[in-house]
Amino acid sequence: MLQLFQNTVGTSSDVDDGQETLARVQRLIVLSGLSWDYKKSGGKCNISSVAACIYSSAICMVYILLLIQTIPYYVTADSFTDTCVAILGSTVIVLSLIYWALSTNIHSKIRAFSQCLHEARLRFKSPVPNPLLKKRVVKACLCLRFLAAFSFAASGINVAILTDAHSEYYWPVIVLSAVYGGCNILLYHSILLLFLSISLLLTYEYDVCTQRLVQASEGSVKEEEIEDIRDHHALLTDLVDHVCSFISIHVTVAYLSSVLILCFCLYIIINGALLFQNIGAAAYVVYYSTLNLITLTYLGIRLHEAAHRPLNILHDLAGRKMSERVIGLVTLFANKLSQRQIGISASGLVTITKDTVLTVIGTLLTYVFFVIQFKPEAGLRQNADSTAGCLH
Repeated sequence: MLQLFQNTVGTSSDVDDGQETLARVQRLIVLSGLSWDYKKSGGKCNISSVAACIYSSAICMVYILLLIQTIPYYVTADSFTDTCVAILGSTVIVLSLIYWALSTNIHSKIRAFSQCLHEARLRFKSPVPNPLLKKRVVKACLCLRFLAAFSFAASGINVAILTDAHSEYYWPVIVLSAVYGGCNILLYHSILLLFLSISLLLTYEYDVCTQRLVQASEGSVKEEEIEDIRDHHALLTDLVDHVCSFISIHVTVAYLSSVLILCFCLYIIINGALLFQNIGAAAYVVYYSTLNLITLTYLGIRLHEAAHRPLNILHDLAGRKMSERVIGLVTLFANKLSQRQIGISASGLVTITKDTVLTVIGTLLTYVFFVIQFKPEAGLRQNADSTAGCLH
């Protein structure tokens, strides 16, 4: 696994592999329009950074124009279904625009994280080596580009089918929708890929910390070993805090937007307002929402459990015969782990753990039960029947 060596720096090949892995994800993020601060350094702008800003501004204008384009659908909507579809489309575009705005400085955050890894003096030596992680990221980037191209074509074809061919905005709407579909795929998936790569690196390192503690507990526990492992864990916790400083807002928005969209889609489905031609759009946004919830929850739970796994070993050590100094270090280490939640948090409000899964599932089930019990259409029909009976 990943190992920590004091007063040493990873070899040049290891560092290059780590930088190349993050650089590939950055290039994928640039295609999504999150390129506002791409390749900026020292407060100076070069040609590539200016071009990236122009491209990012163009993608932002596509979002805004597509949002404006949805306004006529509210005017022409003459049924509950048309209104729900218009609201759903506008909601997804607004959330995408907000997510884009929150992520415009993501490249500088990635560079800061790379610098923190370098300053932490981590050397990558692992059964799952960093070059293998780089190869996996390369494959993931290729798959996401293919998925974005497919979404680009599918979005354009879908809008072309549903839009009146005699409308003067026929082709502009097709182009805007196609660009939005492709960029939106990259927007969410590239950031999820970034979070996945960072989370795996930290999780592997926490596993190494646990492995070192297990090896130390097999023989006579030395004060230097416990102190070094405790410093190792504290260093990783600082890195997790640094990561949370720039992804917690993304986690919050992703969770809130995903739950909001799922609740809205469930409301439409339960009320039977989803027609066949709108199933594709509904499945599209449900896929996004479900992917965000599953991925972020998985990453959060895995990192949280890896960070707290040494706690059981420390409890076993507390009952062994050791010097008072070692017992004090073990007790201090165990108390710190038991009193603090380490992991990915949503704006510092809640840390993602297994309890989070139960909370989200319970919220959705409660919402479904509430909608089924108090269906507005059933209430309207009942009032209409009673009104008709009074008239007779």
